[in-house]
Amino acid sequence: MAEKKGTKIFHQLAEVNAMIIDLRDAEGDSLSLASHLMSFFVAQKTVLANVIYEKQELRETLVASQNLGFERFKDNFPLYILTSSFVSGSGEFLSYTLKHLNKAVIVGENTMGVAYISKSKEINEFININLPIAIPIHPLTHSNWEQEGVIPDYPVEAKLSFDVAYNLAKNHLGI
Repeated sequence: MAEKKGTKIFHQLAEVNAMIIDLRDAEGDSLSLASHLMSFFVAQKTVLANVIYEKQELRETLVASQNLGFERFKDNFPLYILTSSFVSGSGEFLSYTLKHLNKAVIVGENTMGVAYISKSKEINEFININLPIAIPIHPLTHSNWEQEGVIPDYPVEAKLSFDVAYNLAKNHLGI
């Protein structure tokens, strides 16, 4: 459902000359949705991450979906991602991956630095705990954002990040 909605929105944005994605207040944790959205900006079958599960005994490679997006989004398209110190999980995955594939400029604050994928386990009706079950590793950096967070290309307070990204986009477009 979320992937269909994301696809519809990107198709509505097909004619834009630059894009700002605001993750400053993003919630949720879906590697599949983040991978789907990244597929609009990278070539088909681009490796997005190698995910290591269960004490390094099981591995999965996440790749960009086929036939998503428009070629102009994939070729030196001006994409800016806004971050805050509250961004974690799939928002960090999307930001870190696109930054290190040279597909996005990150503007804002360092993110939380939570790279482990967790699974919630109910102990009783009052207590749930999150257990780390996997870790994504970027194919080029051979690392991730754990503890350090995604470090912005343009570090500014989150509340100022839109204005900075907007001005960067205007400068890139010669406006």
